Amino acid sequence: MRALQTRSQEVRVAWSVPLESVATAVVAAPDGVIVGTSDGRIRHIVEGQTRDVGWMDGQVRWLARADDGTVYAGGDLQNWAAFRPDGTRAFYRLEGHRPFAAPLIGDDGTLVYGSGRLLVAADAATGEEKWSRAEWMWLNSDTPLPLRGDGLLVRTSNGLQALESDGAPRWTMPGNPSAPCVGHDGTVFVGEGYPPTRLRALDPGIGAVRWEKDLRQKILGTPAQGPDGTLYVALTEGHVVALSPDDGEVRWRAPVYTDTPTVLTHDGGSSLLVGNSAIHQVWCIDTTIGERAWSHRAERPHVGAAPADGGFIAVDSGQVVSLENAGWRVPSSEASDPRVERAPDFVIIDGVRIPVRR
Repeated sequence: MRALQTRSQEVRVAWSVPLESVATAVVAAPDGVIVGTSDGRIRHIVEGQTRDVGWMDGQVRWLARADDGTVYAGGDLQNWAAFRPDGTRAFYRLEGHRPFAAPLIGDDGTLVYGSGRLLVAADAATGEEKWSRAEWMWLNSDTPLPLRGDGLLVRTSNGLQALESDGAPRWTMPGNPSAPCVGHDGTVFVGEGYPPTRLRALDPGIGAVRWEKDLRQKILGTPAQGPDGTLYVALTEGHVVALSPDDGEVRWRAPVYTDTPTVLTHDGGSSLLVGNSAIHQVWCIDTTIGERAWSHRAERPHVGAAPADGGFIAVDSGQVVSLENAGWRVPSSEASDPRVERAPDFVIIDGVRIPVRR
């Protein structure tokens, strides 16, 4: 194991798995990650060990995983398939309306996905189409999100659309939405504007705006929500902000030293992973204080990430690595003295970081 020195903490690479071809899709699994590559291979990687899940013709474009362990995959040849946990293939389809992105996997055994201007529902066991509904707006390449009351949420070329489980319209937020997220209590959080700089909290039942916060910078990617409800949003000009889910009040603003960050994943505790594929870098932020904990630079662009015990699993286009927090560093002159503790560089008062003079 090797340690990478950062300003405040160390990150340890616990294990790494090189990939023979380029990683193109990633989905989290309870014990690791599932990775699809440009040669059509799909592999489950756990603790540095790999197991073949299946094989697609062409490049793997997207992956999804059901609670029962079934893995769904889409290729670039208008093909998609499902693989059972034992490695056998449940179905492989070329005909019909293929998913443009990973489908929403319903508890009732239905897959819902967008295909051009169609919203399609298919049987999760066979891939056979149950129903389709034509939309006059083009559906974005997003996975539909579940809404309270058996509803669906999709992003279109004309706004944000809430639908009933059969595809019937529930409400619409016109405009230019960013990628939305659905909070723990069902609230919809989405950026809006040209470009989207205003974060809105919407009622899932009727689409009414509960609050709106102008962040004055373009919202990038999908917001994430921590276990206490705090929202984490990446912005242009190199910042990630933490906001109250109740009113949008900014709790802290952390610099990540890149102009196009995206929130990759939250570990369910006090760590948030942020990345920038263009410069091949990821940052871990300690969400209790809004401070960068560590960073890791890869040789190739990152593709995705997943939380893991004690850290994260990060996937770049050439390898899969396990990044673990190795603890707080102290200056070498102080390391041998157990009485010395690292003093904070700043304090946070009303969401504002104030440097501490030394």
